[in-house]
Amino acid sequence: MFVPELQPYYRHTGSWLQTERHTDRQTDRDRHTDRQTDRHTETDTHRQTDRQTHTHTHTHTHTDRQTDRQTDTHTETDRQRHTQRQTDRQTHTHTHTETDRQTDRQRHTQRQTDRQTDRQTDRQTYRQRHTQRQTDRQTDRQTDRQTDRQTDRQTDRQTDRQTDRQIEMGNSALKSHLETSQKTGVFQLTGKGLQEFPEELQRLTANLRTVDLSGNKMESLPPAIGNFLHMKSLTLNNNRITSIPSEISKLKKLETLCLNGNRIVELPPSLGQLKALRTLSLSGNQMRTFPPGLGTLRHLDVLDLSRNHIQHVPAEVCELQAIEINLNQNQISVLSPEVSRCPRLKVLRVEENCLELSSVPLSVLSQSSVSLFSLEGNLFEVRSLRDLQGYDQYMERFTATKKKFA
Repeated sequence: MFVPELQPYYRHTGSWLQTERHTDRQTDRDRHTDRQTDRHTETDTHRQTDRQTHTHTHTHTHTDRQTDRQTDTHTETDRQRHTQRQTDRQTHTHTHTETDRQTDRQRHTQRQTDRQTDRQTDRQTYRQRHTQRQTDRQTDRQTDRQTDRQTDRQTDRQTDRQTDRQIEMGNSALKSHLETSQKTGVFQLTGKGLQEFPEELQRLTANLRTVDLSGNKMESLPPAIGNFLHMKSLTLNNNRITSIPSEISKLKKLETLCLNGNRIVELPPSLGQLKALRTLSLSGNQMRTFPPGLGTLRHLDVLDLSRNHIQHVPAEVCELQAIEINLNQNQISVLSPEVSRCPRLKVLRVEENCLELSSVPLSVLSQSSVSLFSLEGNLFEVRSLRDLQGYDQYMERFTATKKKFA
């Protein structure tokens, strides 16, 4: 603000004002310069700070990255360790399982070996027992033969004496039997030591139906046996007969033929013509082969071939119409599976033979009509049959038959 009263002063001091103004300007300039300097300094400080911050941040980021990498490394290591543990477990489990399997296989193999050893031992034991039984039988037979020979000699002497007496007495006993037989149609003369078929019986061919000459010494039958056309039963047990004449085929009404305990080796083919025959008993003879040609005996019920020397039962056995077949005490080691095809067979006896368990036809158990299959005394234990296929079916038939006749 301008004051007039001070004008002289202003004039006097004009130069000073200019100087002051100049000084003020210089001061303002200095201040401006200082502010700019401060700004630059502040800017530089901020930049340094930013750089430090960036450097710190970069360092921190780098450190974090390193930490993350280490963490990733640890994580990857943990994964590898986990994978390794799983692999170890699997390997251990697999190794353990494989070891168990090998152990089980070894145990199974050992059990099978033990079973085979037991079976072989059992077979050997049974074979030894069977051989011992056969040896005992042969010994017994030899002893029996010797005893029989001695007995026969004594009997022959006694018979000769009796025969002489009978001759002296005019065969009164035979005459009395003949007279009785003429009335009854039955002639029975056992244990009298007859050496041949009585010729006197020829007078009774018209009405004689039953003849029993067991326990004598006849070695053969005469061809005249074919003249007894009405005969239904012929029993010649425990004689010395070695053969049967073919003329026996003429006995068309014969129903029972018993030739046990003789020395017959084979049967005549003509025997198959006895169409009415129901019982054929040939136990205790010397046959080594199964008799052929019996399939034509359509009414045959019982066939007894026990106590012979038969070793093989052929496939032709299927032709038999028998209800019961007895093959006990032979030497049979082969039994044809065709036996299961016998249409009427109910009872099959094969005791005390040479059969092994593998030789038993499974078809007899599962596919036949046999309700009694007797196998005691062979080369195996009878209880082993329980493991064979078809045993349950056989037991059903056995039980049903047992209940039927209970």
